[in-house]
Amino acid sequence: MFPFTAFFRNLPEPVMTFRLHEEFISAASKVLQFTHNQTKQMQLFTKVSLSPSPEQETRVQRISDVHALVHRLPPANFRVLDILVSHLQGYPNDYLRPIWNSH
Repeated sequence: MFPFTAFFRNLPEPVMTFRLHEEFISAASKVLQFTHNQTKQMQLFTKVSLSPSPEQETRVQRISDVHALVHRLPPANFRVLDILVSHLQGYPNDYLRPIWNSH
C-alpha cells in the first residue's frame, strides 16, 4: 500500500473534483456515434489505410477530452495530480496492477 493512500482518502474533495466528476466519467467512457454513412466511409478509408479506425478516433477523442478537463482543474488540484502521475510513472505497470485491483 502506498503511504499517501490515506491522504487521498481523507481529502474533503477528490483531486478530480466533484464539479467535474460527471464530465470526467463521460469523457473517459466516450464512444463516438457514427451514422450509417459515416461508418461506411470509415470502413472504406480504413481498407485503404487513409484514415484511423473508429476505435482509434474514439481513443484520441477520449484522451483529448480528458486532457482538456485536467486543465480545468483548480491549480492546487492540478499540481497534486501532476505530482501523483509523476510519482506513479516511476513504477512498472506490473507492480501497480495488483494495487489498483485490490481497492
